[in-house]
Amino acid sequence: IGGDSIISIQLVSKARQKGIRFSVKDVFNYPTVEGLARLSEEKEDSRILQAQQGLVYGEVPLTPIQHWFFDQKLVNPHHYNQAMWIQSKVPVDLERLRSALSMVYEHHDGFRLRYKRSGADWEQYYTEASPIPWQIVPNYSEKNLDDIYSSFQSSLNIEKGPTSQLIWFENEKRLLWIIHHLVVDGVSWRILLEDLNRAYSGKILEAKTHSYLDWSQSLSRFMSSQETEYYQQQLHNVPRLPVDYTYSGCAPLKNVKKLKIEFAERTTKQFLQEAHHSYGTQPNDLLLLALILAVGDCFGKYQLCLDLEGHGREDLGESLDLTRTLGWFTSIHPIILSLSDPINLDHCIKYIKEHLRNIPHKGVSYGILSQVQQAVPYVQGDIVFNYLGQWSNAETNDAVFFYKSEDTGFNIDLENPQPHLLVINGEISFGQLSFDWFYSTLHFQTETIEKLSYAFKERLEKIVEYCLEEKNFGFSPSDFPYVKLQGAQLDKLLKKIGSANNA
Repeated sequence: IGGDSIISIQLVSKARQKGIRFSVKDVFNYPTVEGLARLSEEKEDSRILQAQQGLVYGEVPLTPIQHWFFDQKLVNPHHYNQAMWIQSKVPVDLERLRSALSMVYEHHDGFRLRYKRSGADWEQYYTEASPIPWQIVPNYSEKNLDDIYSSFQSSLNIEKGPTSQLIWFENEKRLLWIIHHLVVDGVSWRILLEDLNRAYSGKILEAKTHSYLDWSQSLSRFMSSQETEYYQQQLHNVPRLPVDYTYSGCAPLKNVKKLKIEFAERTTKQFLQEAHHSYGTQPNDLLLLALILAVGDCFGKYQLCLDLEGHGREDLGESLDLTRTLGWFTSIHPIILSLSDPINLDHCIKYIKEHLRNIPHKGVSYGILSQVQQAVPYVQGDIVFNYLGQWSNAETNDAVFFYKSEDTGFNIDLENPQPHLLVINGEISFGQLSFDWFYSTLHFQTETIEKLSYAFKERLEKIVEYCLEEKNFGFSPSDFPYVKLQGAQLDKLLKKIGSANNA
């Protein structure tokens, strides 16, 4: 049905609530109900450690994405938010809503994270619990909306708090939820929506999974000479994206414009549910192929260095459960792509697929090795690409609240820089795939980005059509993983082989 890694996190979380154990990686390795059922039977004695259920306290080492955030030396680090409109299907009882939100705030330790300067560096720690930042906006004029949005968006403070704002708009009978990006990411919003619906309906919230502190400490223990060698070999001869204007430095957000492209629902459905069968691909395989082909079509060279964003909640060997943990887990890592034969789509698809499969831990380790341990060079691509997957699946039939994507004002201070020349964010909402292209007007003409984005759209549509043709299919090495069996697993397999008639 076109599931992606973020939906798989939700699937794993739902299963664990029923005592069924498997990982996100297992969902892709055993992509059937039967396969997961058999696997979960073998994982009854899970290695998952029990998460602390009380309030978490102490200092929290900065994670790689938080190092990246503070390394930017932002003009205003307090105004760097994410925001969502929350609407309801039925009339809302305000006191009941406020009580439900208080329960959600108390449950998630991430809302108590604060930050303080220590010389040139920043430190992160948990503070005491405080009342939810709840406000009501009574009747207002449409002319004042921008001022209202601006006031709330700029009111967060990562040192003193609050790091979130909850604003009920009486005119529209809906809630605007603003949270600083340091404590929330795309997966977190899905967790919060589910918890809000549970709390509002009078249900007890699910048990806590491992804290952001647990995750941060596990990262600080991670060491891998093999992965260090991988990145040292990969990150050389970095190709750069041609620009129209030679502006030095990063563009402030006030000099960034947005362009949106959308795909037809039919193309979206084909992309999700049909196109990946022919080569065993995942969404990013085809999306990044379309992007590098578009770059080559527009600039003449089919080479690209980009930063790829991921949800970051990968298993690094410590068996932590992060499926219901609030926090900014995003991973950003550079990849260098180069097509030697852009005409041959069969070759191109296999090349991109294998290149992405060979990235250790889906790139999570790069931030540790480059920004925390400084064991590998830090390289930043000109483009950052982030496919967020499907959003509308979060709305279920029995849910009272759902997210609505509309204007929330400026989530980030316009004086803060955009570190990349081009930011491409994609998602599927209500059955339609779309991409927002945020580009620096100090580096690009609008016509250049229009040409590039439309070339991307055309290329992806043609790739989908190609993959749907029955004659086009193929395997590549990652389809046949090497599995190491030892101990009880090996004995079990040998017994099965020994009992077969043709042993």
